[in-house]
Amino acid sequence: MEPPVERTPTKRPLRALLRRGGIAVGGSLLVNWGIVAAVRATALVGPLEYFQFGPVTLWTTVGVIGAVVVYRIVDALSGRPDRTFTVVAGAVLVLSFGPNVGLFLFDPAATAGGVVGLMSMHVTTAIICVAALTADTRERT
Repeated sequence: MEPPVERTPTKRPLRALLRRGGIAVGGSLLVNWGIVAAVRATALVGPLEYFQFGPVTLWTTVGVIGAVVVYRIVDALSGRPDRTFTVVAGAVLVLSFGPNVGLFLFDPAATAGGVVGLMSMHVTTAIICVAALTADTRERT
């Protein structure tokens, strides 16, 4: 039986992480702007104020910056940062649906289609963040 492999925390160079973060911001904004344009072109949202380019730009950018900070922390503390970050991102994604459900339940202007549109922006941003921040890395042992 082989001795257990000792995993040591690793660190991606900050410059590389910031470059990946920029890719995640750009990709997420492009996709989310497309979703906003598509949803607004339909009657799915009615007067729902959350489908405006300004708030979507702000909150998408804040969310991606948060993901970059979390990745940096996970990378510093974990021997398997990509896997750990993917799990954390999945958990945060599920939690991010809570306010959308609350919006649907308590805002009379919210429609099911509008809330699904909001959730789809969360999903696409999470996928882009995981893909961009974990790309070209390998779990180091």
